[in-house]
Amino acid sequence: MKPIKLLVEVMGWLRVFLSPVIIGGIITFVAYGYTQNIVVAIVGCLLSLVAGVWVAERIRKKHGTINFMSRTMATPELDKEEPTKN
Repeated sequence: MKPIKLLVEVMGWLRVFLSPVIIGGIITFVAYGYTQNIVVAIVGCLLSLVAGVWVAERIRKKHGTINFMSRTMATPELDKEEPTKN
């Protein structure tokens, strides 16, 4: 694999990985605020990291990270031509 392509794939993998990690981090932060229990915070962070790796690897194996990211950013409704009004 060429270095540039590898770098782009890694960047896509990190973007996919960060989505569940950020969501889990926010949930963990709120849960820690209510319980004030460090075990809850550690377990929540670990679960978020595991979920991020699982989602990113699943997408990488099934679609490829760049193909997945380009599909989610595409706007298919803009690709269709609208009938012209005269």
